Amino acid sequence: MRLQSCRRLPAWPWWAGVIVLAFGGIVVAHHFLMQGSLCLFKRLSGWPCLSCGATRCVLAMATGRIATAASYNPLVFALICGGVGWLIVRAIFARQVIVELAKSERIVAWVIGAVVLVANWAYVVAFVG
Repeated sequence: MRLQSCRRLPAWPWWAGVIVLAFGGIVVAHHFLMQGSLCLFKRLSGWPCLSCGATRCVLAMATGRIATAASYNPLVFALICGGVGWLIVRAIFARQVIVELAKSERIVAWVIGAVVLVANWAYVVAFVG
């Protein structure tokens, strides 16, 4: 992994704003309008999906209940924290994080990612679902 210098402060990533607005709309709709689960996969199959607990995780983070947020969906919590860290590095230090992996390292990264996804889903099914 290396840090690459930018010539100027990076522009705000437009997709981050879209994600925040979309997720904010879902949270508001769930909190004020809907009853039951938002997850179509859970409604159809009865099993929680990989991201079940994400809305509750964001609501808990917004109210300062960090440990509770991490318990709802650890993977979503880690991704949110990592994304915030990435935006801080980009905005404050005017640096871009670039991860360069060799072919064998990419294979190992995919395997680790798959194991993390399965472990997170097992956690959500066992403790959150």
